[in-house]
Amino acid sequence: MDIGANIYNNLTPSVIIISMVVVSALLVTVILARISVLDKRAMWAVLAIFIVYLGGFLYVTLLSREPSGRSTIVLSPLSGYKQSMRFNPGFLDFLRLIWHKRFAESINTIEITSVARFEEILLNILLFVPFGFLLPTMAKCFRKLIVTGLLGFASSIAIETIQFFTGLGIFDIDDLLNNTIGALAGYILFFFCIKYFVRERKVKVKQQKNGSKQINDHWDDIVMPEHVGKKVHQRT
Repeated sequence: MDIGANIYNNLTPSVIIISMVVVSALLVTVILARISVLDKRAMWAVLAIFIVYLGGFLYVTLLSREPSGRSTIVLSPLSGYKQSMRFNPGFLDFLRLIWHKRFAESINTIEITSVARFEEILLNILLFVPFGFLLPTMAKCFRKLIVTGLLGFASSIAIETIQFFTGLGIFDIDDLLNNTIGALAGYILFFFCIKYFVRERKVKVKQQKNGSKQINDHWDDIVMPEHVGKKVHQRT
């Protein structure tokens, strides 16, 4: 059974609802960031979204749980992936298809063996996508991939540690991996959303203002994708 049909037929409403909430939050944030080109006060609304996100984050990870009375630690890397999926005919074939850019075929080599475990992985990733998206939206100091990734990893360690010592969950190394992947995915989404939907609007506004320096410079540090890895001494 291919991965698309398997997931579509077995996903629980909670995964679908959380996915919709995450997508909606990101869309609203992009709209507010676009508005902030002309009115910097819109960024306060982004801060409000981040506060609401933190509240939901703490509720899902800590406040909604009951202590189990025991603490468990799982230090088997990628055990969740091994339990939830397998590659048919094999992982090397999956990599070969990726190398030849046959992405649709590569996806169909993945077979879901445990939908429940796969959903757990997916939820842990989705949980941190807004984290990686909202932080760099709010402040320039978070607009480096390594910074957002490390903060996502550190936040995940903090939550896992609290869950372990309070009995509200288990300390699972896979959760650290999935949370960090979510934060990095959120940052990548931020990068391209701001580049294509916000910064180009700022450039147009500057052109309309005949190069006026009085325009909000909140997005001046966003580097275009073609300049990644290169030193850019001057931007439009």
